[in-house]
Amino acid sequence: MSRYTTQVKREERPWRIHPIWRGIGCLWLILLPVMSYAASWLIVRQVLFTPGFRAFMDRIFYSSGVDLLPQNMYNQVILPSIQLNQFYLDFNVLLRLLPGQPLYNIDFLLWLTMVFIGFGVSSLVYALLYRSFGPPKSPYEAVEQRYRKGPYG
Repeated sequence: MSRYTTQVKREERPWRIHPIWRGIGCLWLILLPVMSYAASWLIVRQVLFTPGFRAFMDRIFYSSGVDLLPQNMYNQVILPSIQLNQFYLDFNVLLRLLPGQPLYNIDFLLWLTMVFIGFGVSSLVYALLYRSFGPPKSPYEAVEQRYRKGPYG
């Protein structure tokens, strides 16, 4: 037996994670994309498709040579259809199940943006709450040490 092998007993943590937090995480994973889709649908229908807003955007961005929302962003999303021998799969049936007819490219882009922003903000909020209300610091965590520079600190 070598002199460097030791049996280290693992310490049991003084705190445990409550199982309800797993359920809240799963619920949030489902709920945030649904809320983002609803918000993007409302924003596109209420703001972007009003004639005054489009004229305002044209006046600002076309004069500078930048097209913020090109015309192809207002096209409908069309999913491909696949034919395998005698079988025909039409994926546009999935789009007909969505409540807000029709689905535009800008809807999808805005939905994806809101999902990323939502998960990012929720991660930041979780990190701040965990740091302030989480378990105590472990002995392996880096702790700031102050060294005295002189007789008066």
